[in-house]
Amino acid sequence: MDTVTEFFKQGLNGDQSAREWCQDHFNAALLEWLKHHPERRRVCSIHNEAHLVGEAFQIVWQRPIELQEFDFKTPSSVLRFLFATLNGVMLEATRTMQAASLHSMPTRTSIESAMKNHAETQKLWKAIEDELSNDREIRLAYLLFHCGLKPQDIVSKIPDEFSDVREITHLRLRIMQMLAKKVLLKADSSITP
Repeated sequence: MDTVTEFFKQGLNGDQSAREWCQDHFNAALLEWLKHHPERRRVCSIHNEAHLVGEAFQIVWQRPIELQEFDFKTPSSVLRFLFATLNGVMLEATRTMQAASLHSMPTRTSIESAMKNHAETQKLWKAIEDELSNDREIRLAYLLFHCGLKPQDIVSKIPDEFSDVREITHLRLRIMQMLAKKVLLKADSSITP
Protein backbone atom coordinates (compact mmCIF):
# COMPACT_ATOMS: atom_id res chain seq x y z
CA MET A 1 0.00 0.00 0.00
CA ASP A 2 1.35 3.44 -0.84
CA THR A 3 1.38 6.71 1.08
CA VAL A 4 -1.62 8.22 -0.73
CA THR A 5 -4.00 5.37 0.06
CA GLU A 6 -2.64 5.12 3.60
CA PHE A 7 -3.33 8.83 4.22
CA PHE A 8 -6.81 8.47 2.71
CA LYS A 9 -7.65 5.54 4.99
CA GLN A 10 -6.30 7.48 7.98
CA GLY A 11 -8.52 10.39 6.93
CA LEU A 12 -11.51 8.06 6.84
CA ASN A 13 -10.62 7.04 10.39
CA GLY A 14 -10.80 10.66 11.55
CA ASP A 15 -7.16 11.79 11.33
CA GLN A 16 -7.49 15.52 10.65
CA SER A 17 -3.92 16.01 9.37
CA ALA A 18 -4.39 13.07 6.95
CA ARG A 19 -7.63 14.65 5.75
CA GLU A 20 -5.88 17.96 5.12
CA TRP A 21 -3.04 16.18 3.30
CA CYS A 22 -5.53 14.32 1.07
CA GLN A 23 -7.42 17.50 0.25
CA ASP A 24 -4.18 19.27 -0.66
CA HIS A 25 -2.99 16.26 -2.68
CA PHE A 26 -6.21 15.72 -4.70
CA ASN A 27 -7.48 19.31 -4.95
CA ALA A 28 -5.84 20.14 -8.30
CA ALA A 29 -7.03 16.91 -9.95
CA LEU A 30 -10.60 17.48 -8.77
CA LEU A 31 -10.60 21.09 -9.96
CA GLU A 32 -9.26 19.97 -13.35
CA TRP A 33 -11.96 17.25 -13.60
CA LEU A 34 -14.59 19.80 -12.67
CA LYS A 35 -13.58 21.99 -15.65
CA HIS A 36 -14.82 19.23 -17.97
CA HIS A 37 -18.12 18.51 -16.20
CA PRO A 38 -21.10 19.18 -18.51
CA GLU A 39 -22.97 21.15 -15.81
CA ARG A 40 -19.93 23.16 -14.65
CA ARG A 41 -20.93 26.54 -16.07
CA ARG A 42 -24.45 26.31 -14.79
CA VAL A 43 -23.55 25.16 -11.28
CA CYS A 44 -20.53 27.45 -11.01
CA SER A 45 -22.75 30.43 -11.73
CA ILE A 46 -23.99 29.92 -8.17
CA HIS A 47 -21.20 27.99 -6.38
CA ASN A 48 -17.48 28.46 -6.88
CA GLU A 49 -15.35 25.45 -7.81
CA ALA A 50 -13.42 25.39 -4.52
CA HIS A 51 -16.71 25.24 -2.61
CA LEU A 52 -17.89 22.25 -4.68
CA VAL A 53 -14.62 20.34 -4.16
CA GLY A 54 -14.75 21.15 -0.44
CA GLU A 55 -18.31 19.86 -0.26
CA ALA A 56 -17.24 16.59 -1.93
CA PHE A 57 -14.54 16.08 0.71
CA GLN A 58 -16.99 16.96 3.46
CA ILE A 59 -19.31 14.20 2.24
CA VAL A 60 -16.44 11.69 2.18
CA TRP A 61 -15.30 12.55 5.70
CA GLN A 62 -18.87 12.44 7.07
CA ARG A 63 -19.44 8.83 5.89
CA PRO A 64 -16.30 6.93 6.88
CA ILE A 65 -18.10 3.83 8.20
CA GLU A 66 -20.00 3.34 4.93
CA LEU A 67 -16.73 3.67 3.00
CA GLN A 68 -14.85 1.03 4.97
CA GLU A 69 -16.30 -1.66 2.66
CA PHE A 70 -14.57 -0.11 -0.39
CA ASP A 71 -11.08 -1.30 -1.15
CA PHE A 72 -8.87 1.72 -1.77
CA LYS A 73 -5.67 -0.04 -2.87
CA THR A 74 -4.31 2.51 -5.33
CA PRO A 75 -4.26 6.29 -5.62
CA SER A 76 -6.31 5.98 -8.82
CA SER A 77 -9.06 4.07 -6.97
CA VAL A 78 -9.18 6.89 -4.39
CA LEU A 79 -9.26 9.48 -7.17
CA ARG A 80 -12.06 7.69 -9.05
CA PHE A 81 -14.07 7.59 -5.83
CA LEU A 82 -13.48 11.32 -5.28
CA PHE A 83 -14.55 12.06 -8.88
CA ALA A 84 -17.74 10.07 -8.28
CA THR A 85 -18.41 11.98 -5.06
CA LEU A 86 -17.81 15.33 -6.77
CA ASN A 87 -20.15 14.25 -9.56
CA GLY A 88 -22.78 13.56 -6.89
CA VAL A 89 -22.29 17.08 -5.53
CA MET A 90 -22.77 18.44 -9.05
CA LEU A 91 -25.92 16.37 -9.59
CA GLU A 92 -27.40 17.55 -6.31
CA ALA A 93 -26.61 21.20 -7.15
CA THR A 94 -28.22 20.73 -10.57
CA ARG A 95 -31.34 19.19 -9.00
CA THR A 96 -31.62 22.09 -6.58
CA MET A 97 -31.25 24.61 -9.39
CA GLN A 98 -33.84 22.80 -11.52
CA ALA A 99 -36.33 22.80 -8.65
CA ALA A 100 -35.78 26.53 -8.14
CA SER A 101 -36.16 27.25 -11.86
CA LEU A 102 -39.57 25.55 -11.97
CA HIS A 103 -40.98 28.56 -10.14
CA SER A 104 -39.80 31.11 -12.71
CA MET A 105 -41.00 31.80 -16.23
CA PRO A 106 -38.70 30.48 -18.97
CA THR A 107 -36.76 32.93 -21.11
CA ARG A 108 -35.41 32.43 -24.60
CA THR A 109 -31.92 31.96 -23.15
CA SER A 110 -33.09 29.37 -20.62
CA ILE A 111 -34.98 27.46 -23.32
CA GLU A 112 -31.91 27.44 -25.61
CA SER A 113 -29.74 26.33 -22.69
CA ALA A 114 -32.19 23.55 -21.81
CA MET A 115 -32.16 22.33 -25.42
CA LYS A 116 -28.34 22.26 -25.44
CA ASN A 117 -28.31 20.46 -22.09
CA HIS A 118 -30.85 17.96 -23.43
CA ALA A 119 -28.56 17.06 -26.35
CA GLU A 120 -25.58 16.64 -23.98
CA THR A 121 -27.73 14.59 -21.62
CA GLN A 122 -28.87 12.30 -24.45
CA LYS A 123 -25.24 11.66 -25.42
CA LEU A 124 -24.30 10.97 -21.80
CA TRP A 125 -27.29 8.65 -21.33
CA LYS A 126 -26.31 6.67 -24.43
CA ALA A 127 -22.81 6.20 -22.98
CA ILE A 128 -24.30 4.94 -19.71
CA GLU A 129 -26.67 2.52 -21.47
CA ASP A 130 -23.80 1.07 -23.51
CA GLU A 131 -21.89 0.23 -20.32
CA LEU A 132 -24.76 -1.47 -18.48
CA SER A 133 -25.29 -5.21 -18.76
CA ASN A 134 -29.08 -5.62 -18.51
CA ASP A 135 -32.49 -3.90 -18.48
CA ARG A 136 -32.64 -3.89 -14.69
CA GLU A 137 -29.40 -1.89 -14.44
CA ILE A 138 -30.62 0.49 -17.14
CA ARG A 139 -33.87 1.04 -15.23
CA LEU A 140 -31.96 1.64 -12.02
CA ALA A 141 -29.61 4.10 -13.75
CA TYR A 142 -32.66 5.91 -15.14
CA LEU A 143 -34.17 6.20 -11.65
CA LEU A 144 -30.88 7.42 -10.18
CA PHE A 145 -29.72 9.86 -12.83
CA HIS A 146 -32.73 10.90 -14.90
CA CYS A 147 -35.33 10.96 -12.14
CA GLY A 148 -32.81 12.10 -9.53
CA LEU A 149 -33.87 9.57 -6.92
CA LYS A 150 -31.54 8.58 -4.10
CA PRO A 151 -30.95 4.89 -3.30
CA GLN A 152 -33.14 5.11 -0.18
CA ASP A 153 -35.95 6.68 -2.23
CA ILE A 154 -35.81 3.86 -4.77
CA VAL A 155 -35.97 1.17 -2.07
CA SER A 156 -38.91 2.86 -0.36
CA LYS A 157 -40.84 3.55 -3.59
CA ILE A 158 -40.15 0.28 -5.48
CA PRO A 159 -39.28 -2.34 -2.82
CA ASP A 160 -40.51 -5.26 -4.94
CA GLU A 161 -38.01 -4.47 -7.67
CA PHE A 162 -35.13 -2.90 -5.70
CA SER A 163 -34.79 -3.78 -2.04
CA ASP A 164 -31.06 -3.43 -1.38
CA VAL A 165 -29.63 0.06 -0.85
CA ARG A 166 -26.10 -1.38 -1.08
CA GLU A 167 -26.73 -2.86 -4.53
CA ILE A 168 -28.09 0.48 -5.74
CA THR A 169 -25.17 2.38 -4.20
CA HIS A 170 -22.65 0.03 -5.84
CA LEU A 171 -24.26 0.44 -9.27
CA ARG A 172 -24.34 4.22 -8.83
CA LEU A 173 -20.65 4.20 -7.89
CA ARG A 174 -19.82 1.96 -10.88
CA ILE A 175 -21.63 4.31 -13.25
CA MET A 176 -19.97 7.38 -11.74
CA GLN A 177 -16.55 5.75 -12.02
CA MET A 178 -17.26 4.90 -15.65
CA LEU A 179 -18.29 8.49 -16.34
CA ALA A 180 -15.25 9.84 -14.50
CA LYS A 181 -13.03 7.59 -16.62
CA LYS A 182 -14.69 8.85 -19.83
CA VAL A 183 -14.25 12.46 -18.69
CA LEU A 184 -10.59 11.81 -17.84
CA LEU A 185 -9.99 10.22 -21.24
CA LYS A 186 -11.68 13.18 -22.91
CA ALA A 187 -9.62 15.62 -20.83
CA ASP A 188 -6.39 13.73 -21.65
CA SER A 189 -7.17 13.76 -25.37
CA SER A 190 -7.90 17.50 -25.31
CA ILE A 191 -4.64 18.22 -23.45
CA THR A 192 -2.43 15.99 -25.63
CA PRO A 193 -1.48 17.67 -28.94
